[in-house]
Amino acid sequence: MDTPGGTTATVAGAFPGGYPRAESKPPVGGRSRRALLQVLAEHSPARTGDLAARQRLAPSTVSTLVGQLRAAGLITREVDPRDRRASVVSPTDAGRAELASWTQAHERRLDAALGALSETDRTKVRAALTALFRLVEHLGEAAE
Repeated sequence: MDTPGGTTATVAGAFPGGYPRAESKPPVGGRSRRALLQVLAEHSPARTGDLAARQRLAPSTVSTLVGQLRAAGLITREVDPRDRRASVVSPTDAGRAELASWTQAHERRLDAALGALSETDRTKVRAALTALFRLVEHLGEAAE
């Protein structure tokens, strides 16, 4: 449907029930870590301060999450080529694969749930999602 870290994963992550038990495990666990990995998949390399601002998290929280993702081999940390005093982080191939696996599992879960609805309800969901995506875009613009 989308890129790993795209809107499908964002919408699927909002549904109750957490991660599909038999299909996939969360990237290192926790929605904050998954969300950070999603952002990095779309906006990397990135400084931890920029990630904190983008995710509206405390810099110390992002530093902790970065450390956990790095220890799990899902991201790398390198010197920022624009400012050698700073560092930037990027997802590894393993991080991208983990995110893609999670996204595919949630797409299957969401597709199955949508398949159980009537065509009328599916049409209503599609219309609502279009409006919700526009809302999210406006929220993102307001935050910048």
